[in-house]
Amino acid sequence: MCTAARFQKVGRLLQRGSKPGAGGSIVVEGARKATGGKGRTRIVMTMAVFFGIYSTIAGRLVYLGFQNPDLSGGPQSRVTASRPDIVDRNGEVLATDIKTASLFAEPRRIVDADEAIEKLSTVLPEIDYEQTYNKLKSGAGFVWLQRQLTPKQQAD
Repeated sequence: MCTAARFQKVGRLLQRGSKPGAGGSIVVEGARKATGGKGRTRIVMTMAVFFGIYSTIAGRLVYLGFQNPDLSGGPQSRVTASRPDIVDRNGEVLATDIKTASLFAEPRRIVDADEAIEKLSTVLPEIDYEQTYNKLKSGAGFVWLQRQLTPKQQAD
């Protein structure tokens, strides 16, 4: 008697959940509520946490972007320390650090290579005309003309 009542109860549940024209599929009531509710809550909570984190980062970036530019660090000027002299045990200088300048050209910007070489030869008489002409006509963006200029050459 007890088993018959159970079968009747299960039969009624299956009939309530079945839909006409559904191809004989059986839907059990409460199955979606039992599993889908927790998963949906977890997804919403995860999305809320990520939204909060990204909102905090975005807010901080906006805040830092509107700061007073005088207070911001900005690019620091590079200060290069000179190397100390190398001396022997008597204090005689064996080696020292000498900063020198170099001369370069941007061939793409030079209109008349012959005129440029004429003006350079007044300051640098040892310059090779043929080699310098080829460098200035190369069409490269940057070429070295002479390295380690003397202070007199720099002044001229």
